[in-house]
Amino acid sequence: MLNMDPNEIEQKLLPQARIVGNMEGETVVCATDQLIEEEPQYTHIHQNEFSYRRHKKPEEEDIVICECKYDEKDPESACGERCLNVLTSTECTPGYCPCGVYCKNQRFQKCEYAKIKLFKTEGRGWGLLANENIQAGQFIIEYCGEVISWKEAKKRSHAYEIGGIRDAFIISLNASESIDATVKGSLARFINHSCQPNCETRKWNVLGEIRVGIFAKQDILVGAELAYDYNFEWYGGVKVRCLCGAPSCSGFLGAKSRGFQGDASSRGSGVGSDTAMDSTIQSSTHEVDTSTRGSEVDSECVMDFTSEFTTYEIFKSRESLMLWAREAGKRNGFVVVTVRSDLGGKSLKPRVTLGCERGGKFKVHKERCDKGGKQRCGTGSKKCSCPFTLKGEKLTTGDGWMLNVVCGVHNHALTETLEGHSYAGRLSEEETSLLIDLSKSLVRPKEILNKLKQRDSLNVTTIRTIYNARQRQRVKDKAGKSQMEQLLSKLNEHNYLEWHRSCPISESMLDLFWAHPVSLELLRVFPTILMMDCTFKTNRYRYPLLEIVGVTSTNMTFSIAFVYLDSEKEDNYVWALNRLRDLLDGCAMPNVIVTDKDLELMRAVETVFPSARHMLCKWHINKHVFAKCRNLFESKDKWDRFIMKWNFLVTSPTEEDYIQELAVLHSEFSTYTEVLDYVTNTWLNPFKDRFVSAWTDMIMHFGNVASNRAESSHSKLKRQLGLSQGNFEGSFEKIHALLELQHSDIKASFEKCLMFKLSTSIEIDDLHCGCVIRRTHGLPCAHEIAKCKKDCRPVPLESVEPHWRKLHMSPPSDLINSTMDVNEFPELELLQQYFFKTSPDNRLMLRKRVRELVPSLATLVEPKVKSRTRGQLKDMSIQKKASAIELIQSASVDSLSPSVTRDTMEVLEKSTHKQTGPMKEKVYRTLSAKIMSYIDSFPAGLGPYIDQVKDVCDDGNCGFRAVADLVGLGENAYLQVRNDLLTELSSYSAHYGELYGSAERVRELAQSLSFFNEGRAPFDRSMTMPDMGHLIASCYKIVLFYLSATQCLTFLPLRSTPVPLPMRRHIAVGLVNDSHYVEVFLKPGHPV
Repeated sequence: MLNMDPNEIEQKLLPQARIVGNMEGETVVCATDQLIEEEPQYTHIHQNEFSYRRHKKPEEEDIVICECKYDEKDPESACGERCLNVLTSTECTPGYCPCGVYCKNQRFQKCEYAKIKLFKTEGRGWGLLANENIQAGQFIIEYCGEVISWKEAKKRSHAYEIGGIRDAFIISLNASESIDATVKGSLARFINHSCQPNCETRKWNVLGEIRVGIFAKQDILVGAELAYDYNFEWYGGVKVRCLCGAPSCSGFLGAKSRGFQGDASSRGSGVGSDTAMDSTIQSSTHEVDTSTRGSEVDSECVMDFTSEFTTYEIFKSRESLMLWAREAGKRNGFVVVTVRSDLGGKSLKPRVTLGCERGGKFKVHKERCDKGGKQRCGTGSKKCSCPFTLKGEKLTTGDGWMLNVVCGVHNHALTETLEGHSYAGRLSEEETSLLIDLSKSLVRPKEILNKLKQRDSLNVTTIRTIYNARQRQRVKDKAGKSQMEQLLSKLNEHNYLEWHRSCPISESMLDLFWAHPVSLELLRVFPTILMMDCTFKTNRYRYPLLEIVGVTSTNMTFSIAFVYLDSEKEDNYVWALNRLRDLLDGCAMPNVIVTDKDLELMRAVETVFPSARHMLCKWHINKHVFAKCRNLFESKDKWDRFIMKWNFLVTSPTEEDYIQELAVLHSEFSTYTEVLDYVTNTWLNPFKDRFVSAWTDMIMHFGNVASNRAESSHSKLKRQLGLSQGNFEGSFEKIHALLELQHSDIKASFEKCLMFKLSTSIEIDDLHCGCVIRRTHGLPCAHEIAKCKKDCRPVPLESVEPHWRKLHMSPPSDLINSTMDVNEFPELELLQQYFFKTSPDNRLMLRKRVRELVPSLATLVEPKVKSRTRGQLKDMSIQKKASAIELIQSASVDSLSPSVTRDTMEVLEKSTHKQTGPMKEKVYRTLSAKIMSYIDSFPAGLGPYIDQVKDVCDDGNCGFRAVADLVGLGENAYLQVRNDLLTELSSYSAHYGELYGSAERVRELAQSLSFFNEGRAPFDRSMTMPDMGHLIASCYKIVLFYLSATQCLTFLPLRSTPVPLPMRRHIAVGLVNDSHYVEVFLKPGHPV
C-alpha cells in the first residue's frame, strides 16, 4: 500500500499502478491487489525514524501546558477527555504536565497500544485482529515507519517498482513529508481496507512532531479484524474490485469518488480517462451553444453538472438552500458563491442568484495601470467568465424555497482540493464562536486549526484564515481604541490599581505600575517579606518587567505588582517602590526585602523602605562566584575544595565562626590572590551582613534567603506569554489569567492547612538548641517544643508568629469598613481653588494631569521600540575595554558616580600604583592614560571649565550614543537619534540644501544616517561634524557645544524662537583621538 498526497500526485508516479486514491487525512496509492503467500519481510520499529533530518526538539515557549489537576477521587482528572491538550490532539510533555506521572495523555510516547495479533486472511493477504475487547475512541497502535521527504517518496516508489517490490507502504504525513513503512514499520501497515470500518486514522502532535495513530471508531470485540476506510479517490485506470465483504460494500475501490461516477455517467471530473473526456465533450456540445453563448467558455474543457444540482426538494429557508448548494459544490470540486440577492418587494418575489467563484470578468482598476494604460505586472485574477448559474426563488405559497439550474456548465478544470480558496475556507458562526473561546483560553492558532479540522473532515480552512479571524476579533474588541487606551480600559475593568507616568513632550509611556486587587489583599495580610527582580524579553518594546512577589503562610508565592520600566535606573526604581508604598498606606511595612546585586535597585530600596532589612540573593552570589572564579583553578578538585570552604564561610552561624572560616579560606588559598580579592572586595567586605548566615539568621525571613521565588515566577510568566515580541495589552491578558489561577491555588491551600500538626519525636533540650528557627521563622524552636511536651501541655498559639496563623485573604477591618463619599475629599475643593488662582499655562497642565487619572480620558501613547535590550548589569570589563565609569566602579565599590572628574582621576592615579598582579596593573595604567588623553584632547583654556567627561561605547555609533544620553533618551537609544535626525533632514531638505551648498551633501548625510543595524557601524556611517551639528540643535531645540582640539563650535536651533537664559537647554559633545565622541559636562558660569 503506497500512500500519497492528492495535491501533488501525478499519473506518471506509478505507470502501472492499479489504484490511485485519497484516504481521509492521507492519500493512498495501492500498487497491486495480489495475495501475500509468504511471511512478511520487514523490520519492526516502535517509533518513526528520521533519515533526512533530525528529530524536532520543541522549544520551551512552544510547549503547550494543560490546566489539569490530578485528584485521587477522580482518575479522569489526570488529562482525560476534558484536557485542553486532548481536545487539540496534542500529547502532554513530560516534566511540564501538572499531573506528572499520573498523566494519561502520553499514549504515543509510552506505546500504550491495544493487544492485537497478525493473522492470514482468506484472499486478502495479511491483516490484524483484536486480541482483546477495544472500546470506542481507544488508541490502538501508531503507524510507524521512516519519515522521508515528498521527493524521496517519489524516488522510493520508482525504486520499489524497478526492484520488483509489488507492495509498498507509504503514507502522507503532511504537505512535505511521508512515512515509508515498506522496510521498517509497525504492525499498523497490515490493517486492511473496509467500506464499513471499525477504525480510523488521526494525526497527533507529539513533542513537536506530527504522528499518525489508529483509533477505534466503535466497540471492537476480541477476535474481530481491524480495518479502516481508505476513502480512495479514483482518477482513472483499471478499476479494482473491493474484497472487504461488508454489507454496504461499494464493489470497487474509489466507487464513491467523483471521477468514478463521472466515468459511469459520461459526466466526468475532467481528470478521467480519454474515453470519459471525449464523452463529456460530446454530451455537452449543445449546452455550450445555447447556455454559454457570449462567454469565454473553452470548448476543450467543458463540464456539465446540471444533474448534480437538479433537485425537487423544497427548502425551508434561503439559508438552507444556499448551504445545500455550497456543499454540493464542494463535493464536485468548486466553490459556489452568492452573485446577487434580492429580498423582494410588493410585486417581486425574494430570490437569490448563485454562481461559480470564477464567474464574471476581472476589472482592471485605474490605480493598477501605468500612464500608458497598460496593466502592471504582477496583477491577475481567478475569474474566467464561468457561466455556471443557479437561481433560488421563494414559492408563491408558503415559506419554502426552490432551486433551479440556469446553466450547469463550467469552462475550466476543477480543482483537486479546495484548500487555498478563501470562500470555501470561511468560518461558520459556530466555528467563529469556538475560535473566540479557544483564543481566550490562550490556545495557539495552529491548535485551533487542528480542532476545527477534527470537528469537520471537509473543513478547508487555512492557518491564514485563523489569524485573520483572530485579528478581526481583536479589532472588534478594541472598538477604535489605541493599544494603551485598551490596556488602561482593561485594567480599570478588572479593578486593577494602576499608575503610570509619561513623557511630557511625546506623551509616550515611560513607566507603568499595576497590581491585582486580590494581590493587594494578600500584600496587606502578608507584608513581612518581599522579593523583587527584573526580567527581560517579555514585550516588543524591550522594557524590563519588574515583578514584586511575596509569600503566604502556606509557603506559596503570590505576585504583588508588575512594573514596566523605561530603564533600570534609580529614578525608575524609586518611582515604582513609592507606588508600592502607597498601596501599604495605613498597613504594616515590609521587614525584609530580597533582591540581587542591582545597585540601582538597592539604593532605591534604601530610599523608599529605610527601615526594612535588605538581603542579597545567595543563589545569584554563588552564580557570580562560579562564573568569575571557576576558570582560575587548575583542577576540579581544587575548585571543589574552594566551593566547600566558601559555603562553610557563607553559612557560618556566628560572627566568630565567620572570622575563623575566613582565616581558613585565606590561608588555604593564599596563592589565588585574584579569587580572594574578588570574593572579599566584591561581596564580603561591602555586603557580608546581607547574605552571610551569621547576620541573616538574626532576621525573620521565613527561610527566604534567595530570590528564587521571583525567578520561578518569571519562568511561569514567560511560559504563559509564549513569545517575547508581544504588546502590553496582549501580555496583560495572559498575565491576568495567570494571576487568577494563582489566587485560586492560594485559596485552596488555605482550606487544606486549617490543621496544625506537631512532631512527637523531639527529644532535645535547650542547651543544644540555637533558636535559629525562632529568629528566622517565628516558630517554636526545638527546646520550646520539648519543654511543652515534657510538661504535657500544648504549644501556645501565641508562640507562633502571626504570619503563620493567617489562613485568609481578608484585609484589616478598618479598610473593609471604610467608605468614602465624594464630599469627603477636601483635596477636591483645594484643587478647585488652585485652578482659579493659577495661570492659564498651569491650568492646562492641571487639566492634563486630571485626565490621566480617568482611563477613558487618558492620552497615553505606546512607547517606541528600543534599539537593544540592555538586560542586567554585567561585568563589562570582560566584554570590551573599560570606560571611565567602569574604572571608577572598579576602584571603589561605594563610588557610584556616572562620570569622570579631575578629582577622581587623582584618586585613580594613586590607586594604580597600589594594585598587585601584572594583569590589573596593566589595565589601570592603560585606562588612566586613556582618561587623561580625553581631558588633554580639548584646548587648555577650557580645562578649568570642564566638570566631567563621560565615555560611551566605541562601536561607530559613539556620537549618536552621546547625544542620546545627553538629551535624556539613554545611551542605548542611539538608533532613535539616527531616525530623528533623518526625519529632520528629510522634512527640511530644501533648507539644509541651501545651508550645505548642494543637494548632493543632503543625500550623503541621509545615506550616512540610514544605518539601523545593531553592531559596529562602518566609518562612513558615523557622525560627522559640523554638518550634523545643525541637525541636532534644530531637531531637539537645544544649544549644542562641539569641542575638539582643532575647533570649538556652537550650534543654535534654526527655527525655534529664543527662550530666556534660565530656560535654555544646552549639551556638549567632544571629539577625542580624532575618531571618538564623548559626553562633556561644563561647570556653571563657563565662558561659552
